[in-house]
Amino acid sequence: MQTVAAISRLANGVMILLAVALGLSIVIALAGVDPSRPPPLEIAYPIKLLLRALASFIAGSAFSLLFNTPARTVLAVGLLALVANCLRLVLNDVGLMLAPAAFFSALTIGLVALAMDRNFNVPRIAMTVAPIVIMIPGLYAFDVIVLFNKGQALEAVQAAARCGFIVGALAMGLATARFFSSEEP
Repeated sequence: MQTVAAISRLANGVMILLAVALGLSIVIALAGVDPSRPPPLEIAYPIKLLLRALASFIAGSAFSLLFNTPARTVLAVGLLALVANCLRLVLNDVGLMLAPAAFFSALTIGLVALAMDRNFNVPRIAMTVAPIVIMIPGLYAFDVIVLFNKGQALEAVQAAARCGFIVGALAMGLATARFFSSEEP
């Protein structure tokens, strides 16, 4: 029932992305930035998990703070981001593709947010936005811009498809969690 609002938000998001892409493209071209990725650091897997967990907690908490969330909820959101993002990354490490891993992580976020809403009267939106935001695949969006700038249209479309599948999986995970709610959407 909110198709007009959804389409206008999608159009707004696309326009913002294109504006950022244009600005980033200009900076990359003028500064001669090499966008190629450095090789990953070789660190022990438990340390990698610990660093991922720490980064997820900090990022989730920081985004939650941006929305003027109470301190108790910031802590809960940070812990939820830690669990969900680590789940996504571990699922990917064991061989699951990024989109299904993102789906299961978003489903986890949605179910925990539903439980927090029912048991502690914490709005679902306060619990879902920040952990989901940190899982948006900015690297693939960046790759789309860089590859289109280089004239590599096929690779850019492939990166856009990966990005779209992951974002869609995040949305589907949250939507699936809504099915467990007894109220109307």
